[in-house]
Amino acid sequence: MDCVQGELLIDRVRRCPEVEKEEVFGWIRQLAQQLERFHRCRSGQCYRYVNPYSVMITRDGQIMLLDLDAQSNAFVLKNMQKRAMRNHFVKPLLHIRDHTRLFADFYGFGKTVQFLMASTIPDPPLTRGESRKLYRITEKCLSEDPKRVYQEFGQIQRDLPVVRNPGDRRKIRGIAVSACVLFLAAGSVMYRTLAEREERGERMQSRMELVNAEDGSSQSVNSAETDNVGKAGVENADMEKNTAEQSAESTVGEHAGDAVQNSAGLDRQVAAALGEQLAFQTSEGNREVIRCGENIKREVLRCLGEAYIREKQTEQALDVYRELCRTETDTERLREIYMKRIQLEEECGDSQAALETGREASARFSESKEIQTVYLKTIYQCETVKKEERQQEAKNLVQRYPFLKETESYIQLEETFHLLGNTEESTGKEAQENTEQGKEVQENTEQENIAQENPAPESASQEETTPAENGSVKTEDPAA
Repeated sequence: MDCVQGELLIDRVRRCPEVEKEEVFGWIRQLAQQLERFHRCRSGQCYRYVNPYSVMITRDGQIMLLDLDAQSNAFVLKNMQKRAMRNHFVKPLLHIRDHTRLFADFYGFGKTVQFLMASTIPDPPLTRGESRKLYRITEKCLSEDPKRVYQEFGQIQRDLPVVRNPGDRRKIRGIAVSACVLFLAAGSVMYRTLAEREERGERMQSRMELVNAEDGSSQSVNSAETDNVGKAGVENADMEKNTAEQSAESTVGEHAGDAVQNSAGLDRQVAAALGEQLAFQTSEGNREVIRCGENIKREVLRCLGEAYIREKQTEQALDVYRELCRTETDTERLREIYMKRIQLEEECGDSQAALETGREASARFSESKEIQTVYLKTIYQCETVKKEERQQEAKNLVQRYPFLKETESYIQLEETFHLLGNTEESTGKEAQENTEQGKEVQENTEQENIAQENPAPESASQEETTPAENGSVKTEDPAA
């Protein structure tokens, strides 16, 4: 091996335990790489003595393994004879026989990693996620179960955590937000190009009309020449229109292809960004993932529901809008979502569900005239509920919101279903009868009060007058 100047790992740690976290992870990764190269160059031969005395750090910060066959490095073997070294860095032969031939190196590597974690002070400190990953690596290296031990050091390199700076969190948030924006912008590109295509078509149509008009006005001057010019103008206009349509179609195709290609990679970008945020294993990171994930979920559901509606997949769209009713936080959007959900439930023929959704929306948006109007419509159109129940429900709704009687929807629905007409007539008759009865009772009461205030004299009761048969009146004589 080459002669390189450097410092033993144990001396470096003892001299200066304060080490940057990125440098510590770099040492661990390089040590795994050096052991992998040693096994490859020596046809799978075991290094055997992996410990802080056999690892050297060069002046440029590179990790190297000492050549134990060199006479100058004999001190390593002497140190391995010490009881403390044997107890901490050498596994008894009894356990090695049951494992792979490289188990001694995995064991020494795991012990060396433990030594670094215990003897150094990383700056910044290790996160819980990084500590957990290092613990799992050392656990596999030191495990006595052959099925759990690593088979090669390349596996260790893949399991090592990636060290990130604190500023990377803001980058991850930016990536997540950018992914959301790109996801929404990808769909809007197609609509803009379609609008541009329609506008170009209208311009070409107006140019054709102008050419035809000029052709008709100049025909009286020179018929033959005008015909040729008109034909050429029409042909040129047709060519320009076809060219514009082809260019628009190609533009739409290019933008659509770009949008599809971008959207195909957006899901992976978003998942990777959220996964990296979770790797920090912090409460702040978890809350950030939840917030971004919920926002992305709502945006995706909105686009998905609109796409289902355009593709006439009503049942799938209904499932999406039911989910949006539970997750949407924007009040204005939620109101529109409820109205679309009711419409979809009616299209699916589920008038009972539409009525229940109308009740729910009416309770949540009591000040919305549109919601109350739609709710009244669901009451009229739900024939699965008894008419008496619907009459009472509609009557209560109209009493709470009198403005509903003035809407065109109420007039049209009443003309079609006659839900409240009979009820209002019967209610009017009952009110009239009650009024008449009240008048009669009042008259009787007044007469009784008058009779009590003006009682008849007693002498009047003693006088008796009887009409005679001949028409005369007989009066008794008081003297008699």
